Amino acid sequence: MGLILAVAVLSAADEKDFFPVKAGAKWTYAAGEEEVTVTVEGPAKVGEKECHVFKREWKGGSSKEFFSVTDQGVFLVRLEADRNTEFPDNPVPRMKFGTKKGETWTWKFEQQEGTYENQGEEEIEVPAGKFKAWKIHVVAQAGEMKYVTTRWFAAGVGLVREEMKRGDQTRITELKKFELPK
Repeated sequence: MGLILAVAVLSAADEKDFFPVKAGAKWTYAAGEEEVTVTVEGPAKVGEKECHVFKREWKGGSSKEFFSVTDQGVFLVRLEADRNTEFPDNPVPRMKFGTKKGETWTWKFEQQEGTYENQGEEEIEVPAGKFKAWKIHVVAQAGEMKYVTTRWFAAGVGLVREEMKRGDQTRITELKKFELPK
């Protein structure tokens, strides 16, 4: 009689489903009293990296994030906001594929650094419904400011919840609606 050990692993074969990149995909989030929409605009290149452009809009502002999705994971390569920031040689790892619960990885760039941890899979309920989601915890430092962020990613949907703590302030962002283009 054999023993079967099931280990939760973010595998490259399934993981790209945790970060949908189809042009026209749209997420609507509740972020405190604000509503934030994120739309995939389509592909773009940053240097030699193939990316997908995500436009984030909220009352009074917008930004664009350029993500590269590879067999290793999801990486932020460029951010267009108040000022443009590029990380082409050292992109920010939003999600690392192939990690097991409890595994960590790090990232450093100039005065910024972060430690990421795969905290495993759990069921989470947000306004858009219940999801089985991977929980990725990040502790980051940018100069004197410390950030603690936890993100939940669901297969076929992407980011369903984010908790960001800066100092004594906490901001919770939860998915209200997700639409894939036909």
